[in-house]
Amino acid sequence: MTLAKSRHFKRDVKAISKTLVETSSDAIVDLSRLSRLQRELRFLNALEKILSTTLNLEVTRLSDKVQKEHSEQYKNKEIDFLNHFLLKSVKEQLDLYNVSNIPDKQALADGQQDIPQVFRSFEKNNKQARQLLTWI
Repeated sequence: MTLAKSRHFKRDVKAISKTLVETSSDAIVDLSRLSRLQRELRFLNALEKILSTTLNLEVTRLSDKVQKEHSEQYKNKEIDFLNHFLLKSVKEQLDLYNVSNIPDKQALADGQQDIPQVFRSFEKNNKQARQLLTWI
């Protein structure tokens, strides 16, 4: 990659990072989007100086703060997520499943019939992912 192309690529990645942050109202989502972009760039063997343009210390700080607040709220509600995912607890949950029926979408939603799940991801939208990667 020539120096000129590298500069343009770095500028484009910085613009993408900025857009990802500006189009979300949640710091946790922002950090997740930036991490995903970093993974995609690593997959494309991008240079470290290009990867560094995706770092946003303010977003990281805000995300950490929000996650800490959420953690405190869960503690106050006496929800212990660490125990929820222990092997014994997961086995107890799995033992409750009726495996004699063929699984459907509802089984994948973990029995939450009244909460529709919407997945928004580049993995689910190949056209959008292709456009992004082509643009990069």
